[in-house]
Amino acid sequence: MTPPTRRRLLGGGVGAVLLVAAMMALTDEPGETGAAAAPRGADGAAVPGDALVADVRLESLQRTRPKIEGAQRNLFRFQARPAPPSARPQPTEPAAPAPAAAGRSGPPPPPPIP
Repeated sequence: MTPPTRRRLLGGGVGAVLLVAAMMALTDEPGETGAAAAPRGADGAAVPGDALVADVRLESLQRTRPKIEGAQRNLFRFQARPAPPSARPQPTEPAAPAPAAAGRSGPPPPPPIP
């Protein structure tokens, strides 16, 4: 980087910091801090603390919730939902002997890991 470019970048950075500091100084009101500022209404007047509390319905917290079904799923893996078990068992047929492979295609499988 050349010295004039470096000076321009440094000047722009310092100018941006000064601009942010000036904006913060102009928006703060005396006696208020940013973190503990009182909430303001639409007209700019301070809102009392009780007005911010939402309606709490304790009876809805006491209700019983439905039980979770389908505990076979793994929430951390993406997969299709398993089919529900059928009402009656399917009849099983005797296993047919596997047809003999006429010829292999591709390279042989790797040797087993010891």
